[in-house]
Amino acid sequence: MRRHQSAARQTAFSGQGDARRHNGLRDIQNHLGTNEYSRLRIGVGAPDEDDTIDHVLGRFRPGELPVIEDAVVLATQAVCVWINKDIQACMNQYNSG
Repeated sequence: MRRHQSAARQTAFSGQGDARRHNGLRDIQNHLGTNEYSRLRIGVGAPDEDDTIDHVLGRFRPGELPVIEDAVVLATQAVCVWINKDIQACMNQYNSG
């Protein structure tokens, strides 16, 4: 899940939450019948202009690729902790204050 309100490269895991205005998460919650599922968010930073939809759903610009590549490496390491331990261990180790 890409999250525009988080700083670029910031990853965050959660054990549950609400969909807020995120239609994709709302759809998942409707299918599952609960908001109690774990998720990974990767921040994409704030849009330069007032075009949030294109910023969140569009392609990364060439200058952003090194940042997102680092975020994917970090997320991959964190998911390994999630799989081998649990979501709480993952959140404790990788979520930033």
